Amino acid sequence: MSAPVGLDRVLARIAVEEAAARGEQVDEDALVTELDRLARGVRMPPTCPIHQAVARINLHLFDSCGFGPATDDYGHPSASLLDQVLARKRGLPIVLCLVYMEVGRRCGVELDGVGFPGHFLVSPRRAEPRFFLDPYHQGRVLDVDRLHDQLARLRRRRVRADELESALQPVGEEHIRIRLDNNLKGAYLREDDIDGAIRASARILAVSPHLQGEQRDLALMRVHQGRRDEAIAGLDAYLAAWPDAREADDLRALRDELAG
Repeated sequence: MSAPVGLDRVLARIAVEEAAARGEQVDEDALVTELDRLARGVRMPPTCPIHQAVARINLHLFDSCGFGPATDDYGHPSASLLDQVLARKRGLPIVLCLVYMEVGRRCGVELDGVGFPGHFLVSPRRAEPRFFLDPYHQGRVLDVDRLHDQLARLRRRRVRADELESALQPVGEEHIRIRLDNNLKGAYLREDDIDGAIRASARILAVSPHLQGEQRDLALMRVHQGRRDEAIAGLDAYLAAWPDAREADDLRALRDELAG
């Protein structure tokens, strides 16, 4: 069994694939080396309390290097691609979080990704009491009470303790990869770039082949492109797996129309 791919390599490989689709070349190793270089710029003593450690990372990434939010092009694919985020110092929350996590890891600071609804965060591992960081906003520190209020505003109702706990759980590589490519898929669809959206959707299904909605979306995007045989095969696979899905009758009719 092959060793797990680090998140730095996950980000780099997506950037390489997307650059190739634009007819450009991006060097995977060079992107990882740039993360190494960023980490070397953090002045981290051998023993450093966790609050001081994250303050040092914040100072370097946000004050010295100038990383910040992708405000002008939040919905553009470039805000999700590591090569362009490193070059422009602007990115979506999840990409800035992953850069932060990878720089921290290289400095001996282990951070977990937290899939908070609508806004990815990081949390220092084993910190007591637990706290959270928002690299999209200069690494600001958030405590559980503040995130409870944010979640209540997002859902427009009172939030139970178990709901908050679930929203603050660390997430693994599969969740992160799906969330990254969901962002890219949405960005490409807003640009009317169906090829890009299909690449992102295919990567999602490579990670989690049984995502019902993703299989449907990929088949429909192929219909949109006029890729008849691939669309029929995708619809057949979807209908075989979920014959009683809510939209199954409509998709069967579409499949028959394509086949006829």
